[in-house]
Amino acid sequence: MDIIGALRQEESKLRRQLTAVQGAIAALNGGKTVASRRNVNSPNGTR
Repeated sequence: MDIIGALRQEESKLRRQLTAVQGAIAALNGGKTVASRRNVNSPNGTR
């Protein structure tokens, strides 16, 4: 597997984990979502 492909797989895995963590935080906050200061969908964190 090439390096770019491996990094993309890792990125996908991390996004799924982040979604799970955000869900757990929301559940602990009584269903309220926590706003992030960074846009995690952007490669460099900008909006």
